[in-house]
Amino acid sequence: MICKTEAIVLKSMKFRDSSKIVTFYTRQYGKLKAVAKGARDTKSKFGASLEPMTRVELVIYRKDNRDLQLVTQSEILSLYKRVHSDLDRMAVAMTSLELVDKVMHDEEENARLYSVIVECLEVLEMTEGKTESILLAFELRLLALFGFRPAFDRCALCSKHLAEINPEALAQLQTETGSVLCPSCCEQERAASRFVNVKRRTEESHKARVETFVVLQKFLDLPLGEIPAIGYSLSVGNEMSETLRLYIRQHFEGLKPLKSIRVFESIISHESS
Repeated sequence: MICKTEAIVLKSMKFRDSSKIVTFYTRQYGKLKAVAKGARDTKSKFGASLEPMTRVELVIYRKDNRDLQLVTQSEILSLYKRVHSDLDRMAVAMTSLELVDKVMHDEEENARLYSVIVECLEVLEMTEGKTESILLAFELRLLALFGFRPAFDRCALCSKHLAEINPEALAQLQTETGSVLCPSCCEQERAASRFVNVKRRTEESHKARVETFVVLQKFLDLPLGEIPAIGYSLSVGNEMSETLRLYIRQHFEGLKPLKSIRVFESIISHESS
């Protein structure tokens, strides 16, 4: 069956003498792998349309229950030139797309996720603010789409708003539920559970400053285009990254460390030195 759909190129690899196997995230069919015959030829009709981080309109020959589809046509809709040419933007984009590739199964339609991916790339292309914030906001949106939306705004026990608490105090994330305990309730919980196996408690919870959770909640609540303008310190940024890494690993079983995250972290480390 011949199908037409919008797609984001997640990754591509060489195949045989002159072709490519390309992984797309499509609006209609979710993640999809396809062969583009002759894509590496000098005069290929595909041009640059199969490069990662590009939004395209695809024409594919698709058959159900086949692992590898066939691309017959691909035209660029958005090239995202600044994302491709700026290392900071590229690191965020590649890490976001690699995460999508790792957690999504083939051909599971999710039009909302497709829209979030496109919005992420568009904001990356236009923003002059903190590009690393976009990755954290994207990860939070991905978690929410899977039903794992955390609640960072108030304490799960006493319902006190974290924004009203000393930002330097330590709060505790319950990684299984995505809920947070304020500093006072952390102490009460620790006293009540002092006879519980310490190792098990450590695996199920994570402590970070109150400010870290407050900023993460803003990343959840505000439009993606406003996220890069939110200010925070390097130490809070590091805590946010660590917190989300732990929370993502908790809910996406078997997720291996992302290759792109090393590039992302090296850039952030270089900028802070």
